[in-house]
Amino acid sequence: MRNLIAFNVAFYSFLSGFLACLVSICVKFAFNTDLIISSLESNNNNNNNRENLTQSSSSSSSIDRLFSLKLVLQVTFIGFSLMLNSFMWLFYSKSLHLSTNTLYSTALNKFSNFVCSALFGYLLFSERINLIRWLVGLCLLLVGILILNEQEREKEGASARESNVQSQSKISARKQEWTRDFNGRAVRQVEESDEQRESVRLQFHQRLQLHFQVQKFKSIA
Repeated sequence: MRNLIAFNVAFYSFLSGFLACLVSICVKFAFNTDLIISSLESNNNNNNNRENLTQSSSSSSSIDRLFSLKLVLQVTFIGFSLMLNSFMWLFYSKSLHLSTNTLYSTALNKFSNFVCSALFGYLLFSERINLIRWLVGLCLLLVGILILNEQEREKEGASARESNVQSQSKISARKQEWTRDFNGRAVRQVEESDEQRESVRLQFHQRLQLHFQVQKFKSIA
């Protein structure tokens, strides 16, 4: 059960980090539609940029089409960013709910976002990455995740030991209560038997005295 919970925490944290990376990509495309338009123009016009295309097509219809294309792309990517952002917060809140250490879930989320952002930045935007610094940052994130994971295991062990101690104390308290009840019942039974003996003895003495009085009265008569 604990292994399944740990797997769900890691899965939701990594997934939320990946979705956060996709949100940033959608926002970047939404406010920089020239990247998409320039790539489309380069594919259709043998690597010509957008400036050459707009200079050659000075008609108002081409400008309207370009404006409408930008608007459609912006609205589309903003809608995707909002949808992905909602899913990201959903999975991130699930990881925080399942995890006993919020820093552990946050570290996994940042690690996934860090790795995915670097890969997508290199593949989609041809961003230059300083490999040494990137590896150093990645190693630091991994070390932090391992430390937080070890702390989480220690907390789970401490909580398990504490619950065990509490259960043992409850069991001992119940044993003491049962012992006191048993001793009290035994004492009450002994007292009741003593009272019964005393009542029987008193009844015997009363009957004996009554018999002597009857015999005395007969002798006098």
